[in-house]
Amino acid sequence: MSTLKNKRTLNTVSLITLVVISVLGLNLIINYTLSRARVDFTQNGLYSLSQGTKKTLGRLEEPIKIRFYFSDILRKQVPTYATYGQRITNLIEEYVSLSGGKISFELINPEPFSESEDRAVSYGLKSVPLDAEGSAVYFGLVGTNSVDGQEVIPFLHNDRERFIEYDLTKMIYTLANPKKPVVGLLSQINFDGPAGYPGQQNDPWIILDQVKQFLDVRTLEPNTVEIPEDISVLMLVHPTDLSAKTLYAIDQFALRGGKLLAFVDPHSEIGAQKALGRQMGGGGGSRSDLKKLFDAWGVELVENKVVGDVRNARRVNAGTQDSPMAAPYLPYITLRDSFINRDESITGDLEVINLSSAGILKKKEGSTIDFIPLFTSSPEAMQIEVSKIQMMPDIRGLLDDFKPENTSFVMAARLSGTIKSAFPEGAPKDEPKKDEDQKDKDSNTSDAKQSSYSKEHVNTSKTPLNAVIVADTDILDNRSWVQVQNFLGQNITMPTANNADFVVNTLEMLTGSGDLIGLRSRGTSDRPFTAVNEIKAEAERHFRDQEKALQTKLSETQEKLQKLQSGNEGEAENRKLPEQEAAIKAFREELVATRKQLRDVKHALRKDISRLESIIEFINIAFVPILIILFAFFFSFRRIKQTSK
Repeated sequence: MSTLKNKRTLNTVSLITLVVISVLGLNLIINYTLSRARVDFTQNGLYSLSQGTKKTLGRLEEPIKIRFYFSDILRKQVPTYATYGQRITNLIEEYVSLSGGKISFELINPEPFSESEDRAVSYGLKSVPLDAEGSAVYFGLVGTNSVDGQEVIPFLHNDRERFIEYDLTKMIYTLANPKKPVVGLLSQINFDGPAGYPGQQNDPWIILDQVKQFLDVRTLEPNTVEIPEDISVLMLVHPTDLSAKTLYAIDQFALRGGKLLAFVDPHSEIGAQKALGRQMGGGGGSRSDLKKLFDAWGVELVENKVVGDVRNARRVNAGTQDSPMAAPYLPYITLRDSFINRDESITGDLEVINLSSAGILKKKEGSTIDFIPLFTSSPEAMQIEVSKIQMMPDIRGLLDDFKPENTSFVMAARLSGTIKSAFPEGAPKDEPKKDEDQKDKDSNTSDAKQSSYSKEHVNTSKTPLNAVIVADTDILDNRSWVQVQNFLGQNITMPTANNADFVVNTLEMLTGSGDLIGLRSRGTSDRPFTAVNEIKAEAERHFRDQEKALQTKLSETQEKLQKLQSGNEGEAENRKLPEQEAAIKAFREELVATRKQLRDVKHALRKDISRLESIIEFINIAFVPILIILFAFFFSFRRIKQTSK
């Protein structure tokens, strides 16, 4: 009996020892073989390397070295940066493993007064004082290639942690492609700081800096008569009052296979500010179009109409500074989900796009052009006259007058297909001058300019048109998509929408490079509670109806009181007073009842949101653990039952 007991004890000890050895061995195997393995359950794969990154790494042809300057004292004393630094290290190591030996990595601790610190300073890295003693720490990246190219991220601010893959891959892409495709920029608006109201200072447009990081941008004069041959893509911004010769140059550029990205607008707010900056009056520079070219291509920008979308409208202050009141402003639209074309490579992974007073694009009846919508409104939208949003728009009035047309309006589209020239008779001639004394001279100048077109006229496109048209110029403005914060004298840009991503994606697609499209679409992680927002929107619609009814009652009562007070002076005062008192009493009763209804609506709104939040908290905190416990009980019970049998 004792021998049997000893044998059982030995078996138990052996089993425990075997389990411990197995667990330790399994951990070692996993640590060495699966240390970089990850499972990403986020909806948009926010923590997985994008296909754009993988393609960029797979096409590297020359060696690139990445140096990560990470002060050890920062890692030890600031846990947030320790975690962030480890993530960056792991990410770069993954880049190295996918690059086929083209990328090398060095982690450097720039100790004070060392050669490594001197090298960090020479690269332009930003030092940050960590404590009162002024201990300088570094947390930046330096990338170099074999031809002395250099890209630097001076300081990896933790606010940009969600964009680290974008920043790192952008660095590698730039180093691997030192020769950039050329984009010709023809704009009626100054990107270095668009003119606004008199005395107003505007910051340069960040979106152009984003484009210049990937492409060579060359500014063209608004009166250009021929597009240079080395330009791959022509970017038109707010083309107002272009001459016939400039339109002809654009026409021939497109017919010869040139790519186009055009931003037109029935009401450009930045264009209107520019006009107001020149003269205290609006309108002059607010509208832009390429009607002559669009007519030949078979598309149309609806004249003097912008889109108002109640479902996607952004909220603004409809009250005063002392008494603010948030309300949706119909022409300010934020697009997400299905309102961004998910089947197109340039927009498929974009999350958020902000538009302001965007126009409407249509395919003309009988047109043979391929018209592919990129941005569309919800069916809860209507066309709004431009005159209603110029100068000081009535935000509440637009809401009160809103009537959905049950139509989704197109605000951006990609065009492709064979096109005809908008100038079937050839290049336009110069208009005669008014000065009769200069008539002969002008005629000679006209002949000279007419002969200055160095290429033969093309009437039918040699290759299918490839163009993207956006019916909004304000999409480019800083205020539409980015916030700028100053951190230790360095401007940190925090995108709030993917407007810049869309522009760069489109230009790269048009120039033939699309590897980074999926990558840049991860530039923002704005994840709103859509169910909560829908509940709020529904309650607000009901609230607005009640409010409008209250205002109507108020107006009617005031009108009635005014009539009573302006009655015949000969009437006895005691005959008018009861009527006034009755009207006031009736109004007060209606006011109290309406206010009670409004309180009920708000209470229902808070109740629905609280119920939804409670359900979400229960699922996150209690439901999953309870589910695991139930599974454990189930398998334990099943195991006991099998053992007993």
